[in-house]
This record gives sequence, structure tokens and C-alpha cells, in this order.
Amino acid sequence: MTAHIARRRAELAARLAGRRAIYLDLRYWVIIREVRAGLRTSAEDRKLVHHLEAVVTQDRAFCPITDATFMELMKIGNPDWRMATARLVDEFSCGVSLIPEEERIAEEADAFMRTAIVQRTPGLKPSPWTSLSYVLGPLHPTGMTRLGEADQLAVQKAFFDYLWTLPLAEMAGALNFENFEDLSDFQAAADQVNAGNAAHAGQMTSFEAVLEQEFQGMAELCAPFVDAAVLSLMPLASTPSAERRKYWCNAIRLSLQNPEHARRLPTAHVQAVLHALLRWEFRQKKIEPNDFFDYMHGAAALGYCCAYLGEKGLAGALRHQRLKLAEIHDCYVTNRVSEAGEFVRKLRRPRVA
Repeated sequence: MTAHIARRRAELAARLAGRRAIYLDLRYWVIIREVRAGLRTSAEDRKLVHHLEAVVTQDRAFCPITDATFMELMKIGNPDWRMATARLVDEFSCGVSLIPEEERIAEEADAFMRTAIVQRTPGLKPSPWTSLSYVLGPLHPTGMTRLGEADQLAVQKAFFDYLWTLPLAEMAGALNFENFEDLSDFQAAADQVNAGNAAHAGQMTSFEAVLEQEFQGMAELCAPFVDAAVLSLMPLASTPSAERRKYWCNAIRLSLQNPEHARRLPTAHVQAVLHALLRWEFRQKKIEPNDFFDYMHGAAALGYCCAYLGEKGLAGALRHQRLKLAEIHDCYVTNRVSEAGEFVRKLRRPRVA
């Protein structure tokens, strides 16, 4: 089944070749929805939507979503607005989502290590694209013990392929939006970070020290994926050891410090830097659950899209002159609708005289 999923994703990546990915946070999806509904009539709002419609229709660009976008969409309380937004995502995303963040971190680490082990010229980052229906990860039936192995695989493939083409609006309409209002997991993560910050406040002597801590934490997060890559490339290698894991953790940490190498680990890099920025420059601020959605948007946009069109706060952090995240990952960032419209306009195919 793993090979079947990989084939579907490879086919999707081939279909998207030559198109630019533009990342919209929920604010911009709302702008599109309200322009279409006639609730927004300003020239800059209408121009932005007009140019977005053009680049998508011309196969010049698409606007993928992420698991963070989907969860925010499902939290829209008004069912008519929620479904209208989902239908717009179907249209402007061309049916495309990024794979969940945890999967991206794993695939980036795997590709990074494979390049290091075989010592070949660093290639492109792994393709992150999947179908909208798998925005939260792959899904297929399991445990069908009464079926033979071949029949079970056939059922799994058929189920997977059926969902692969399912519009997001149809999926969103079948789900209970109240299930997405529970932020207890994000609140627990925020409480843990806040407690850790308070306990180690005396150790935060400089931004560089905090950033180093975040790089080390991300390297440790990537370690299990590194072990898997090593064993798949060298099946006769010894079982993972603390010493080997320490070696690869150090290699990833050093790579995250180097902008050129960090581009190959974009999700881990952007997440680490944004966490460090918040911990250092906003030491007195309590981290809230919604902050994690911002981190997820930033990592997805800078890692795999040519532009991030979003909120002022996150846009400012991504353009922060001390960090240069947008510059390192070569991503255009703005929160201004007029600037966003002008950027998208330049992607349009020139008119034929």
C-alpha cells in the first residue's frame, strides 16, 4: 500500500510541474469568500481575487492548504461560511494539500540523510503534495482478516483512490465541526512550553543560546527518522545505538545552523527559529494554542511555496531582519492585500496581442 500511495503522490507532483504554490492563511481565504459573496468591494480585494482566479485557471499557480488550514476552516462556526470556504479551497487549491507537518519533517530528514550517506550531490526536497482528502494523513481500511492478502490490498487501493478524488467540501460536510473546537492537545503543548520557559528563564542568556536549544531539540526529533534511513540503506548495519544517534543529531543540528543546508530541512528549520524568536523576544508573553497554527503556516509556506499571504504578526516574524527566514527560503511574504495582488499579477501569463 505504501508503494501505491507513493505512485499517487508522484503522479500529482508531475501534474503540478511548472506551477507556483501560493500559501494563503485563513484570512485570505475569507477575503476570497467575501469578494465572491459581494461583501467586500474594495478595488484591492477584487483585484487580488481576480489575479488569483487567472493564475489558477491558466495553470500558473495553485493555493495548497495544510492540516493547520483545514483545522482552522473546520472551526468556522457558521456552516454556510464553512462550506463556502471549503468549496473555494477545492477550486483554488486544484485539489492539493501538503502532507501533515510530522510527515514532512520525517521525509525531509530521510532525504537529507540519504544524501549524506551516499555522498551524492544534494537533490531537490521531497515532494510534499497530496490530495485534499488526505490533508490529515493517509487513510485506508485495515484488519480485514477474512480477506486474503491480495483481496485486502485491492480493497485498500480502491478505498484510497475513491477518497483521493473526493472534494474537500464533501469531506468537510460529512464531519462534525465541533470535533475541531477542542484545542486541549495544543493547550497542553502550550502549557508545557510555558512551564519550560519559566523553569529555564535564567538559562536564556541570549537569542543565540535559545536558538541553539531549539536546533538541538529539532535534531533530536529527527533522530528516529535518521535511524530508519540508515537501516534501509545499510540493512546489515548494527541496531541503532545512542552513539550513532548522537552523531546524526549533531550533524542535523549543524546543518540547521547553516542556511544553505537548512533549506533542505525547511520544516524543522522554520519551526525552530520561530520558537526561538517567540521565546526570546516575547519572554513575558504566554504561548497560546493558536501560536502553534502560526508556526505550522510559516513552516509550510516557506518550505514549499513561492509566497505567503497572511497575517501581520507572522509576516513580520518571517521577514524579521535578524532571522531572514523569508530570504533563506526564498519566499515572498506580505500581509498587505495590495502587495499580494501585485505579486500574483506578475505570475499571470501575458496577454496575446
